[in-house]
Amino acid sequence: MKPLILFSSLLLACLGATFAVASAQDSRPTEAPAVRAAFDHSPLTALLTRHVQDERVDYAGLERDRAQLDAYILRLEAVTPKAMQAWSEDERFAFWANTYNAVTLQLIVDHYRQPGGKTLGSITDISFEAKDGERLNAWQQPLVALGAFHPDGTGKDLTLDAIENRILRPTFGDERVHAAVNCASIGCPPLRAEAFLGKGLDAQLDDQMAAFLSGPRNAFDKAAKTVRLSRVFDWYGSDFVDAEAGTDLADWLVENGPASAGATAEDRAWIATAKLDYLEYDWALNDVVRDER
Repeated sequence: MKPLILFSSLLLACLGATFAVASAQDSRPTEAPAVRAAFDHSPLTALLTRHVQDERVDYAGLERDRAQLDAYILRLEAVTPKAMQAWSEDERFAFWANTYNAVTLQLIVDHYRQPGGKTLGSITDISFEAKDGERLNAWQQPLVALGAFHPDGTGKDLTLDAIENRILRPTFGDERVHAAVNCASIGCPPLRAEAFLGKGLDAQLDDQMAAFLSGPRNAFDKAAKTVRLSRVFDWYGSDFVDAEAGTDLADWLVENGPASAGATAEDRAWIATAKLDYLEYDWALNDVVRDER
């Protein structure tokens, strides 16, 4: 009988220890779920901070940092639809605006050095030959390996045109996109010297639009009651119209025009009856001014 008693005692001891461990584990505080991290756009901010100078871009300097730009774009292209589903709407907007700007910079660097020691004069000088022999401009060439997001579901690489006009504009319905994306030209809204972020995006976009409206690409003359706007407002005028509210571009300008046109919307009321015209668009490359001597 003694061996049986000894075995029973050992069994009870083991069970007691097991229950004690289980109870201790149950009493431990539950770990909080991992916090979802937003996409890291700091590499782009580092490049923009270094190479955007007074609304122009030092493309020669950017050439030297080409590896960092390429690495950032490869990270953009690794994003999947499943990963993006976890992001906020502002984070998605920031992702696509930054993608557009980064790929445009990469495109310019690719073509910056021209024959005879010259440098690229305009993004409009860039063209590609399609398989059918047709010439494609810079915005029509599939450049971005994010085919999983192609609006047609074809899986093909995205073009800059698709990112702007088939993703950003229809998806987010925010007219400030036109101050966010940059076409590498002097006539464009200025390229922001930092990446867009989901956190604080509204403030960034408001600041970009304010800089665009108050800069040399638009002119408001209250004394003469004339407004001369960038062609952006002509080409994409429907984005600044609210059909349901019955407002037009002039109404938008009254609400959002620069301080130079009036400190408040009431002060800017003159815009509603002003003569409206559009300035010629300057497609020259927004390169920094260089001493050619």
